[in-house]
Amino acid sequence: MKTRILSSAIFLLFGLVAASAATIEAAAVFSEVSGKVEYQAPGSSWKPARLGDKVFPGDIVSTGFKSSAILMIGKTIISVKAITRMTLQELVRTSGGTSTTLFLLSGRVKADVPPQPGQTTAFKITSPTATASVRGTSFEFDGINLIVDRGTVPLATPTMQFRHVEAGQFSIVAAGGVVPPPARSIAQFNVTVY
Repeated sequence: MKTRILSSAIFLLFGLVAASAATIEAAAVFSEVSGKVEYQAPGSSWKPARLGDKVFPGDIVSTGFKSSAILMIGKTIISVKAITRMTLQELVRTSGGTSTTLFLLSGRVKADVPPQPGQTTAFKITSPTATASVRGTSFEFDGINLIVDRGTVPLATPTMQFRHVEAGQFSIVAAGGVVPPPARSIAQFNVTVY
């Protein structure tokens, strides 16, 4: 009996070691900083962002007026526009690919998520009003307005409204969480964007 318990414990320990070895330390890295850009780790004070600084899951990034930053996660480029506050909620990198989730509290980001041969890349931006999730795309999102440059981006709301927005298309989250069909022209929605 003791041998069986000891064997099970050793097997479990090796499984945990193998699983942790498969996960690679993941961080986003500031590759460009312009103006007032800060970041904050949970329980820490705000720090000014500098080239090469790393942002880990749970960290908040904030940009001021006429300020911007670019974060790199592997080959994924996240352009953080002026007056934006976002949290890096999840960033998992394994030998098979990456999974990233950002929470956009306010402002606007542009994400360029190129496909990686032999890798899976899951990238999602959530906001209080909608979620945009992508693979191999380029898009701009402020939590309400979505413009897709390349690929197809699923746009979903908490009220279960859902649309696929393709390259060259624009969509919004309208009153009541409604997502109208995507359009080629912003003018079709009769709204002012950004």
